[in-house]
Formats: sequence, structure tokens, C-alpha cells
Amino acid sequence: MLTGEASEITLWINSVFGPFLPLDDAALTEFHATFAPSLQQAIHTKTYTFLGPVALQYAAALYAAERYQRLGVETLNNVKSMLDRGLLKFMTSTLNVPSVGDPNQAETILSACIGVTHALHGIDAVQRLVAGFIDEHKFVLFRTLPKRVKERLNIPIKNRIVATPRRKSSTQINTDMSIDSSLYSPLQLLHEMISNKGGSFKWHSSDRLVLGQQEWGERIVFKLSAQAQPLCHERYGLSKRKAKMLTATDIANYYKSHPGQLELDCRPVDAPGEPQALPIPQDTYSTDAAPPPELIESKDSLSISSSSSSSGGNPPDDLNRIHIAEKRCYGIDDASVEERLMDILLNFDHKCEVDAGSATKRRKASDDEDMDTWNAPMPTRVLSDLEVVRKHLDMSRVERMYKDPVQYANPKSSFFSYIYNLPGLETHTTYTESGPPHQRVFEASTTISAPADQVKITAVGEASRKSEAEMVAIREMIKLLLDI
Repeated sequence: MLTGEASEITLWINSVFGPFLPLDDAALTEFHATFAPSLQQAIHTKTYTFLGPVALQYAAALYAAERYQRLGVETLNNVKSMLDRGLLKFMTSTLNVPSVGDPNQAETILSACIGVTHALHGIDAVQRLVAGFIDEHKFVLFRTLPKRVKERLNIPIKNRIVATPRRKSSTQINTDMSIDSSLYSPLQLLHEMISNKGGSFKWHSSDRLVLGQQEWGERIVFKLSAQAQPLCHERYGLSKRKAKMLTATDIANYYKSHPGQLELDCRPVDAPGEPQALPIPQDTYSTDAAPPPELIESKDSLSISSSSSSSGGNPPDDLNRIHIAEKRCYGIDDASVEERLMDILLNFDHKCEVDAGSATKRRKASDDEDMDTWNAPMPTRVLSDLEVVRKHLDMSRVERMYKDPVQYANPKSSFFSYIYNLPGLETHTTYTESGPPHQRVFEASTTISAPADQVKITAVGEASRKSEAEMVAIREMIKLLLDI
């Protein structure tokens, strides 16, 4: 073995196995032998290669029992089966095992290294290695589990909103919080970034009154990995949605301007404490926002011009003259000012003192307008795409399919057969494939359309096989129709 290769292998062994077991010269010799064994070491290497996967499966079973024993035997079996199928291959591709000669031997080399770990330090060392790896990558490892199992494991479930344009897969999203993509809003990007790193988040709402104007506050508490330090940030806006967008934009801009901080905030800590506020300077806040309460400076916002009642000789048009002050509260945007302006214009009768004749004329005009509004036909509510599709279906029959375990377990034959015989409805399914070659993931998009009404609805399902993905998508479609 060349000196450069030996040095690279030593660095890899220290980085992967060093945090979980002591590495002396004897241990390093055993590990090195798995890469290029001599004739005397070959028999030991074969033994390690045989025992490594067995020790890995046992350690994975111990991990599942320790983490998820409260969830029942069925969940444990699901987790163990998934780990037995793909954990070794996923570890091989993720840990970048150095290849000496034949790159196809990487999985065999890793198996032997795990066997060496078990031989030197027992199953506890293998379990520590496995637990650390699964905790770091469980969002990816567990993505092929059934939805109900992922819900029990608190694994984020990616459900695309029905009837929205296709977006790029999560593996294509910039996880450095870049907000240049036109396909993702800062809020969507923040959620995707946290989920892809195995973290979690929770929103907390509040409200306040500023000069009679209600504002909503949205505070996010998030962790960028399972064991990372909790962080938080809060912004106020004229709606909850707007406040969330401002909060996400601030976080996105912060990590974009501090590239190294994202990696630091992902690192695990020994004892995560109370959430720490992100050190985002207020002068870098998104401009389309209301600042915190202590920064609000009240100034004259809207007022009636005094010239309208100064002299009796003014022409009648002067009565309609309104003065809008140039200075206003810093925390109120143009939309809020426009809303207050409309309030003054619409309630002008109650804000101005004018002569009785003019007031009578205005009241009469207002009564005429009210009568016109009363006599106008009520506007027709526009039905959504989902409501239009429901009108074509016998919803009681769809509900029976959902409640019947046999039909719901195999919805393609029951539900699709029913849709096929209905005039005016069409259905089709498309598939996309993603993931590494050893762990492919299929995504099925099932669409029901009514061409005559120019509407359609879509549901999405993911699974490790194409047929299972289609079944999941059809079940999601049934739930969508029943609003479950």
C-alpha cells in the first residue's frame, strides 16, 4: 500500500471510528488490514467481513428498541426491516469509504471495519456508531417508511399541496438558505432546509395593537439538527402569513450573509437549553415589516384639512378637501395607509361638520346607493376545483371505499374502476424517480380532471416501488375528496 493511500485511510478511520472507540496502533493495524490484507491476515478479514453486517443489524435492532419501544412491536419491525435492507449501503455511500484498487469493494471494506470494531470493543461500540449515524441521517433513511409510521417517529412528512405547479425535489434545494430561486418562497425554503437537515421547528403566534391597527407576530423556534441548540426569531406584520414570510426572509438573509454560521448551528450540543434569538441586527430586517414595539414612533397620520371649515365663503368643493400628512408611523406600510385613507373617504359624513343642506344631500345620495346595493343580485360564489370534481362523484360511495379495509388497501381496482365509468371525469398517473441507485424512491402524481369544466385535482405519494407509490397517491386522493 502506498504511503499516500495509507495516510488517507488513517484519516478516514480516525474521522469515522475515532469518536466512538479508542484507536491505538494495534487497532489501526487491524483496520488497515481490511483494505489490503496480507495472506496471513486474509482469514481474519473474511471473518470480520462476515460478522460486520450481523453486528450492524443487531446494533440497529438495539437502536430501534431503545428509541421507539414505546411505539409497539409493529413500528419496531418496520424500522428494523428498513434498516436491515438499506443501512449498510447507505453508510457506504455516505461515509465515502476509501477505495484501494477496486471501488466495488467499498461495502465489503466497511463490513470488515464494523467487524473489527465489534471484535475489539464489543457490540456497544458498534451501537454507538450506528446510533450517531442514524440520528444524523434518519430523515433520509426513514423516508420510505409508511406515512403512519413516520408520524409515530416524528419524521417530517413532505406533502405537496394539491393542484400546485411541480417543484424541484428536496435534493435540488439549496440548503445554504439562498433565496435566489424563483420556485421557492423564503418560508418554503426555510421549512425544507430544516427538514432536510433532520431538524424541527414550531411557530408561535401573537398579536398587538399599534395606533389602532392590529398586527400579528410570528415567532419560530427551530433546531437545524436533532441535537442542535434551539434558535428563534420573531417578526410582526399585517397578517400571520406576512409575519411568517418576514421571519423566514430575515433568517434566510442572515445565513446567506454568514455562510459558516449555518454549519455551526447544525452541530450537536451536550445540553440544549432555552431557545437563543438569532443575532440579526434590526437595521438588516426586511424593509416591508413592522419593527418591534419599542421602535415605533407615532406621528400624525391622516387628518382633515382645517381649510374646509375656515370660512363660510368657500366653494362647496372645499368641503371635500382632505389633507394626508407626509409623515406617518414608521411601522405602517403603503397598504395600511391606503386602508386608512379609504376609511376616511367612506366615513366622511361622520368626520366633517358641514352645513345642514350639504349633509342632507349626502345622506340622500347615501340612501340611494344603499338601495341600489340592496336591489343588486347576490354574487355567485365560484366553486373550487375540488368542489367541482365532488359534484361528479357519489361521495357516499367514496366514503364506503375509505371505510372498507379491503377496498382501501387496494384502491386502484375499486376507486379507479369507479372513476373510469363516470362521464366527464378522467384520471391519469405520472411517475418520477429520485435517490441513489441503491435506494430509489418513486413519486406518483395521480390527477382527476373534468375537461368540460377545465378543472383538475392532484395527489402525490412516495414509496420504494412504483406500484406502492401509486397506491399511496390514490389513498391521498380519497382523503382529499373526503376532507380527511
